[in-house]
Amino acid sequence: MKLGPLGTLFIESKRHFLDFAEFNDREQASYGILAKRISAALKQLTNAERIYQVSMVEGVPHFHVWLVPRTKEISEHGIAFLVRDDSCEEKDAVELVEKLHEAMK
Repeated sequence: MKLGPLGTLFIESKRHFLDFAEFNDREQASYGILAKRISAALKQLTNAERIYQVSMVEGVPHFHVWLVPRTKEISEHGIAFLVRDDSCEEKDAVELVEKLHEAMK
């Protein structure tokens, strides 16, 4: 199973809505705080140079954002990076999730 680059995560809304235009005031306020905290933790834990945030809402008509860390060692940037066929080991993903969970406390 392809898991994507190490540290790839999803932010998904609890309430059903499609995109940023449908955020209520509380969701709007909390999204930035959450994205900042997760991005900072992912940068630290994965040594990422960038954290890509992608939301296409095509396959599933429900708000979700992919967070995809890109490290300095990866020469592709932007779309070229996102279309790479990267994967990590499941054990590494589980270990990172445990560290991320601790960092988010």
